[in-house]
Amino acid sequence: MAIQKLDAKTKFNALQNADHIFKFKEDGIPFQIVEIVSTGEECKAVVMTQDGELKGLFTDSKSAQNALKDVVDCFGTEQPFITMHIKETAKKQSVYYAEII
Repeated sequence: MAIQKLDAKTKFNALQNADHIFKFKEDGIPFQIVEIVSTGEECKAVVMTQDGELKGLFTDSKSAQNALKDVVDCFGTEQPFITMHIKETAKKQSVYYAEII
């Protein structure tokens, strides 16, 4: 499904009420990335849930930022719905990864 273009007000409102990416992971909320907005150390994104609701998402996790950017880079304007998960590396570090649904 092609991502939709948002007006500035819609994007701003979604970002101002953003939830941490951990909430999306814990609640198992599938979402589609509409737009990523980098803000220094943080990363924010406007996402759309499967029921069409636009939400804001934020994270300061480098692994989560990389996972989101990888999805955008791979799929371009045809963003799939994804869920976020955490796995432990061989060095016992927890990292986020995206799963395409």
